[in-house]
Amino acid sequence: MDSDSEYTEVASFPGHQDAVLSLSFSASGRFLAATGYSGVCVWDVIRKQRVAIPAPPSTPTTRHIYTRSAWLYFESTGLDVLVLGSQRGDVVLWQWDADDGVFNTGASGRHSAEDTQILSIDTHKVTVAYEERGRIAVGTDDGRLNIWSIPPLADKLRLKYSIKLEPAVRPKTVKFDKSSQDVIVFSLTGGIITVIDFQTGTTVGSTDDGPRIMASVAIDYVNSMMAAYTGSAFELLSLRTRKRIKSIASEAPNVYYPISVVFGEGGEVLLAGTDQGHALLYDIAEGRIRQILDYPKGGLVQQVAASTMDDGYYFALAGSTICRPADVILYLTIRTAARVGSAVYLSLLLLLLHLLLFLCYYDSLYAVYRHWSMAWA
Repeated sequence: MDSDSEYTEVASFPGHQDAVLSLSFSASGRFLAATGYSGVCVWDVIRKQRVAIPAPPSTPTTRHIYTRSAWLYFESTGLDVLVLGSQRGDVVLWQWDADDGVFNTGASGRHSAEDTQILSIDTHKVTVAYEERGRIAVGTDDGRLNIWSIPPLADKLRLKYSIKLEPAVRPKTVKFDKSSQDVIVFSLTGGIITVIDFQTGTTVGSTDDGPRIMASVAIDYVNSMMAAYTGSAFELLSLRTRKRIKSIASEAPNVYYPISVVFGEGGEVLLAGTDQGHALLYDIAEGRIRQILDYPKGGLVQQVAASTMDDGYYFALAGSTICRPADVILYLTIRTAARVGSAVYLSLLLLLLHLLLFLCYYDSLYAVYRHWSMAWA
């Protein structure tokens, strides 16, 4: 691999005193949130510093252990909103106050009075256009799919519907189909993939020919492809036909099955966590490991996240070992366009320098010429 395209560590964020359960970047990539057994930490990626969040309770309960997180950005209000899902089943909104530089607690709700862990959260559109409402899909451990609606001020949380899925379905991953607005539910076991009509909550279709284990599923909407972690490999399938594209073997895990996967660089690479003290970056076209991203503290590194920003591609990975302090490590590689822009800028700078040197040299020659001309005269 070209060394210019390698990822380098640009920041290490401490703060968590226990395993991290989820990682997520905000819509613009400015904020990075990590949730886990010791609470929530949010960092400003640009400034490389931690930002203020609501104070945790003196005695945390399952209501305050957030197992999943996602983000929304409302164009009409300029509001960044962190969506949190708890071990008890709560959906909680935190709103960014740009004036005070702090996240504040907003609306919250849950679909049932019974405790049931949130397994997955996905947003219909991370960036919500003017006059539109934010929509999120939530999969819970009681086998339900819940659709929530959020207004631009993020001051309310309305449950659009909650449906009970087939008994064999455990909704480990729920994803919006960006083209059809349907919701795709990937069951942890049984190879079951169910498509739900977003508007009505009715089942559009269901199949059981997916990978038998789908511990974590990532979707590349550009190339209409999905990647499912099975415990022994990453199965790449067509999002539309579910036909297998290729299989990439993974390291044998010590802990089943929480390892997460995420696409990056416009679908060219796949980043996967491990329990071997690093994350692995795979080149999808070649089906091989492209780079090992180290986690200095070692141990379980099961949560990963990706973001594309103007200056480059970012990956984040976090420690996942229980009862052990966890850092979040930020990696960056410069985007090709940014590299080209930098090269053009450097070339222009060198050209200008040469021009200045030539003008200085020409001015010196002209001075000598005038001196000799006057002498001969």
